[in-house]
Amino acid sequence: MNDIKRLRQLEIIGILFVITTGTLAHFVYDWSGRQNIIGLFFAQNESTFEHLKLLFYPYLLYSVLEYCLLLHSSLTDYAQKLSCGKFFGLLAGLLSIITLFYTYTGVFGNSILAVDISIFILSVIISFMVSYYLISQETCLCRANPGVYLTLTGILIFYFLLFSIRPPEIPLFSPPKD
Repeated sequence: MNDIKRLRQLEIIGILFVITTGTLAHFVYDWSGRQNIIGLFFAQNESTFEHLKLLFYPYLLYSVLEYCLLLHSSLTDYAQKLSCGKFFGLLAGLLSIITLFYTYTGVFGNSILAVDISIFILSVIISFMVSYYLISQETCLCRANPGVYLTLTGILIFYFLLFSIRPPEIPLFSPPKD
C-alpha cells in the first residue's frame, strides 16, 4: 500500500474513533457521578461549548496516536506536518459545530437531536478532511515549525480547561433553556 493510501486509511480510522469516543464521552461525566476532574474533559451539560469537548479531546487523543503510528512507519515525512494539519483540522471541526448549530437553531428556533448528531458527525469528517489535505499536500501553512502548532494547540487546551472551570457568561457556555 502506498503512503498516501495508508495516510487516508489512518484518517478514516480517526473519523470512526472520534465519532465513537465522542459519542461515549457525552455520558462519561454523568457516569462518573459528576466528578469535577472528569468534567474538565467530558461534557458537563448541554451547552455548545461542552459539546465541543466531544470532538476536541478524542481528536487530540487520536492525533497523538496517529503521530506515534506515523513516526514508527514509512510515513515519517507526514509526521512532520501532522501538528499543522491536526491543528487546522481541529479548528475547522470546532468552528463547524458552532456555525452549523447556531445557524440551524437560529432558523428553526430550537435544536433537533438528529440534526445535532449529524452536525457532530459532519464536523468530525470536516476535521479529518482538512487535516488530511494539509498533511498530504505541500502547503505554505505547514512549512512553519511544528512547535508553532503544538503551542497553539496547547493554548486551546488551556482555554478548554479554563472555560470548563470558569465558563464565561455568554450563550456558547450556557445550557439551552427548556
